[in-house]
Amino acid sequence: MDKITKSLYDTFAEIASGKVIREEKDAEGQMAKGELMVISSKAQELANMMKDDTQLEAWVQSKITKAKDYISSVHDYMNGNPDKID
Repeated sequence: MDKITKSLYDTFAEIASGKVIREEKDAEGQMAKGELMVISSKAQELANMMKDDTQLEAWVQSKITKAKDYISSVHDYMNGNPDKID
């Protein structure tokens, strides 16, 4: 039996026995934190560019509203599920 066949055989045997196959962790948290820092920085920069009476095109207002909604949804999810935050 060659190495590949043996590896597949061992994997199937492990699955059949009910053992959990461990998956390697990736850097999702690190990536998300980096993206959130960029969002935070750009949001602050945009807020500093605007005055209270700044007029924005409808599509710009829509994008800001969507961004707020998306971030709020993730925040609410993570806040309600502390086991999701490692």
